[in-house]
Amino acid sequence: MTQAHQFNRFSRNDFAMKKQIIVFFIHGGEQFPDHERLTSNPSHNKTEPKMNNCHIQFDPRRCIACKACEVHCQVAHQTTSDVKMGLLITSEPMCEDGAIQILSAFRACFHCQEPWCMAACPTDAIKKRKEDGVVFVEAKLCVGCKACIDACPWRVPQWDESSGKVMKCDYCRDRIDADEKPACVTACTAHALSFGRPNTGTRKTRMDYAKSLIEKKRWL
Repeated sequence: MTQAHQFNRFSRNDFAMKKQIIVFFIHGGEQFPDHERLTSNPSHNKTEPKMNNCHIQFDPRRCIACKACEVHCQVAHQTTSDVKMGLLITSEPMCEDGAIQILSAFRACFHCQEPWCMAACPTDAIKKRKEDGVVFVEAKLCVGCKACIDACPWRVPQWDESSGKVMKCDYCRDRIDADEKPACVTACTAHALSFGRPNTGTRKTRMDYAKSLIEKKRWL
């Protein structure tokens, strides 16, 4: 069962729990210090992984669940539809406080400072760039053992059946090397995705929300 299907199994009474779990994906587990209980591999180091100096930030208030991010990622990396290095998770429509809501979360790789996937790889196929901390797969070294998939708390590495190797989000490093944004960020029609340093996007989200409250107050 895929992660998306697992999310859709929640009932209306589990609305609050789903909101918490979506926050877990958005913030890389920051809200769940005991996040190892959400992963099937109990052998993980209990130390919370630290995130790196840049990542893809997601504003759920802007997301319209069009999944253009997933499609453009697959096109950019020429993968099949079952390989989702960038995954948009959405809930079924729910009613909360009299309003219909659809919760969304975008899961890309968090490019940890100390990646468990890299530590688990027996052939050193997963590498980390010193200049920006991007974690990527060196395809020619991958033997398809899937150890990295089991090691990642968020199941970010994806198995590509056609090549017999693992693929993972690398922020479209060829694009960022050319001073462009990752494909998913560029494709987002609602500008729910942005690329930058951690907390920068969070502060921007808070400021945008504060401004929206001010504008709303003016109309009252």
